[in-house]
Amino acid sequence: MVSPFQSGNVFGLDFSLNDTATAGELREALIGYMVVSTPGITSSMISLSGTSTTGAGFITDIQNFCKGGTFTPNDVTGCANSDTLLVLNSGSDQKTFPAVGMLSIVHDLTLDAGGGGTASAGVVMDRFTAPAADAAIPEPGTWGLLATALLGFVLIPRIRGTKPPQPVQETAK
Repeated sequence: MVSPFQSGNVFGLDFSLNDTATAGELREALIGYMVVSTPGITSSMISLSGTSTTGAGFITDIQNFCKGGTFTPNDVTGCANSDTLLVLNSGSDQKTFPAVGMLSIVHDLTLDAGGGGTASAGVVMDRFTAPAADAAIPEPGTWGLLATALLGFVLIPRIRGTKPPQPVQETAK
């Protein structure tokens, strides 16, 4: 099951997986998708929770992501800048980077039961951060410059002894 997530400038997807590898089995899930954000994306984080292992069982979640290009399990196009996140059994990993408008994501989730154990999947959470919207609050120096400019428009004509230009009115003929 896939569920969207958003809180403030953090957004992502949760993948709930219900699968178990038993003794001698190796199960793999490849998940690929693309994330596009107009203000840009500045970080990627993966978390793996709700997993369980016994004996020699082991779980690996690898997220490969391409900044600004297309990256699928079978093809890479225009991906000059890629990176990898890694989680073993449970936990999280995160990378931050300069803002990019698009990320292509490929997850490789592996459940390895080994010779005599089990490995059960849980929830894979992907989180991405967009730059926070800056509130348009001017610096104090901006207010001073604005006030000086307004005073200049009012005082300069008075010092020169002239009136500010008046709008031209047309007369009816």
